[in-house]
Amino acid sequence: MNKKFILAGALLLSVLLIASALYAAGTATVTTVQNDRLRSTEYTVTWAADATTAVVPTASLPDVAGFVIGLEVDPGSPAPTSLYDITLVDRHGVDVGFDDLLNLSATAPVKVQVYDARWLNSEDLTFTLSNNSVSSAVGVFRLTVRR
Repeated sequence: MNKKFILAGALLLSVLLIASALYAAGTATVTTVQNDRLRSTEYTVTWAADATTAVVPTASLPDVAGFVIGLEVDPGSPAPTSLYDITLVDRHGVDVGFDDLLNLSATAPVKVQVYDARWLNSEDLTFTLSNNSVSSAVGVFRLTVRR
């Protein structure tokens, strides 16, 4: 009887540890919405920092084509570290967000209206969030391009 109890307890503990490790992992999920009437595409990255390391994984935004017309960042709760950075790097290593997404506020949303021509020609972009030290911090980033 004791052996069965110990085995069942060990099994339960293993399942709980695996589940907590999976829950703790950071995420960065990309969704894409096309608006044919406005000839625009919105790429949204919903991110969550790792519960242990506070690292947000990189995310790929595939085949982005058009003029960049908007960049938005909305930190959630728990909020990221003040002055965190987001970069959108193309295959040439160029940050197409330029300096508009550096040193971001931990609490205030940022909406950048882009007035200069930033043309992307079917670029695969890499989203990277850095300088965050808040475990489980969350937020949303949006990139809007017009074809």
